[in-house]
Amino acid sequence: MAAVQRDQPQTHYSTDLGRLAEALETASGADKQIDATIADLFGLDPAEFTSSAEVSRRLGAQLLPRWELRVGYDVCGIFPTATVSLGDRRHSAVAPTVPLAVLRALISAVIDESSFE
Repeated sequence: MAAVQRDQPQTHYSTDLGRLAEALETASGADKQIDATIADLFGLDPAEFTSSAEVSRRLGAQLLPRWELRVGYDVCGIFPTATVSLGDRRHSAVAPTVPLAVLRALISAVIDESSFE
């Protein structure tokens, strides 16, 4: 799955991923608690994942190095969108900010990828 190592049993990891996905869906901007959860869950140094497009994109490259990330805007040009894809597998998200769109799509793909293990 991810290039980042995890030290949790699969059931705890899956539950934590689900909780993170829920938190990301309700987030509307930068959130230090979500940042801390991401760092803890993936064994990373703390970073501003929810407020920095660059940091969220780097996280994608770390977690899913073979997946392609595309960022844009919805058809109205108002809300950021992100899609991560690998072959015919795609995960897309719309969010109030670019980092949140990237994280929503990314965590959805990580959940999908972990179901293949």
